[in-house]
Amino acid sequence: MTTAEDYYLLIDTSTDVCSVALATEQGTVSQEIEQGGNKHSALIGDFVSKILRDLPEDKSLKAVALAEGPGSYTGLRIAAAFAKAFCMIRRIPLMAIPTPEVMAHRILTLHPELCSDDTLLMPMIDARRMEVYTALYDNEGKPVSDIQATILDDNGLSPFVEKIGDKTVLYFGDGAEKGQEVMSRLFPRSIYIGGIIPEAQGLLKPMLSRLSQGKTCDIAYWTPLYLKEYEAKISTNKVLGEHRTK
Repeated sequence: MTTAEDYYLLIDTSTDVCSVALATEQGTVSQEIEQGGNKHSALIGDFVSKILRDLPEDKSLKAVALAEGPGSYTGLRIAAAFAKAFCMIRRIPLMAIPTPEVMAHRILTLHPELCSDDTLLMPMIDARRMEVYTALYDNEGKPVSDIQATILDDNGLSPFVEKIGDKTVLYFGDGAEKGQEVMSRLFPRSIYIGGIIPEAQGLLKPMLSRLSQGKTCDIAYWTPLYLKEYEAKISTNKVLGEHRTK
C-alpha cells in the first residue's frame, strides 16, 4: 500500500544520461541529471547524496526503482551494483523497469496531445551502427511487443509492420534519428520526436504500478536486461597495444 507521504528513489544510468530523482506518488520532488561521458560511477553516489537532502527528516524511503536496460553495459552494471547494495542495507524493495518503457512514459507526460488511441510509441536506444534496442507501447505505456535488438532496415523492422499497420507511430530516443529514412518509408504515419532522453522521473508511474502488484526484484538474483553480450572497446593507445602483445 502506498500513501501520499511515501518517498521513492529513482535511478536511470542505462544510457549516456545519468539521472537520479526523489519522488512521491504525486510527482517528482527533485532530480539530478547529466548527459555525456562515462562518468556514471562518479556521479551516481553524489547525485543520490544530493537528492536525499530533500527527503524530510521524519521520512524514510519506501522503495527504489531502477531502469534495467537494455542500454549501456557499463551504466547498467554500475547502477545495479549501487541499487542492490543500497536496498539491502536499508531493507527496502527494488523494482526494475525496462528503459524503453521509462522512455514511453516520458512521451506520455511530455506530449499527451500526440498520444491517441490509434497511436503506438516506439522508443529507440542506440546500440551502435544501425542497430537499436526497441519495442512498441500503447498510449498507456503498456507493451505491445517484446524488447529486441533491431537493425534499422526493411528486414530488421519487418516484425513491426503487422503490429503498426496504419497506426501512427511515434519514435524517439538517441537511436531514432538514424532511422528516419526507413521509418518514413515503411510507416507513412510515423513521427520522429527529437530531444527525448531517459530520465529517472519517468520511472515513477510504472514503478507505482509494479509496487501495487507486489512485483519487486529478488535482490540477490536479479540482473540487468543486457540483451547483448558486452563488447569491449579496443584501445587505440599504441603503448597499451604493445603491452598486450608481449
